[in-house]
Amino acid sequence: MEDAAVVAGLVGGEMEKEAERVTATETETEERGGEEEPMKANHGKLFVGGVPLGTSEAELRAHFAQFGRVAFIGVPKNRLTGAPRGFAFVQFASTDDAERALSADRARHVVHGGTVRPDTQLASSL
Repeated sequence: MEDAAVVAGLVGGEMEKEAERVTATETETEERGGEEEPMKANHGKLFVGGVPLGTSEAELRAHFAQFGRVAFIGVPKNRLTGAPRGFAFVQFASTDDAERALSADRARHVVHGGTVRPDTQLASSL
């Protein structure tokens, strides 16, 4: 059980670093005159449960892109085997995009042959 807490801490730390990197990249885009606005750090985060084994980050990004601009996808892996753990984190550029994904009919959330379950409950660890 203690091992799981360590892994969860590592995953959370890695995701925070990636979210900071994405925010910095988007800020640079805005400074260069791009059309994207900087993303606010704690907005638009979702926990996605029930991710079928073999699902790629690209498949998750493509699925959630139908609800808005996806800023970050995190698929935690078992640190011993490297296998995905069956869940993911999705961060949208805005809370409105995340709300669209949450309010969509469950039948629309089919990825890699399985139904995934987006939720906000565990997204605070992102």
